Amino acid sequence: TTSGTTEKLAQQAVAASQASICVAQFMKSPNHATKVKEFMGTESYNRSDIIERDGWDKMPGQDKANWGVSSACAAGIEALIKTGS
Repeated sequence: TTSGTTEKLAQQAVAASQASICVAQFMKSPNHATKVKEFMGTESYNRSDIIERDGWDKMPGQDKANWGVSSACAAGIEALIKTGS
């Protein structure tokens, strides 16, 4: 593989890891039931906005989350809610 391909794969792996952390933080929040209601009551295309607003997509020490983390996080949360996990 080229160094560009390797870099892209590394960035995708980091984003996937951060999205998983984001989902876990959301699911373990102290006001989880309220957040789930708000999340499910929001149009799917706006759910990543909730994630960004509440900062679930940011990792410790980050001022701004990596691109795509909030969307992947929203998809993961939706999947968990639908499966009842």
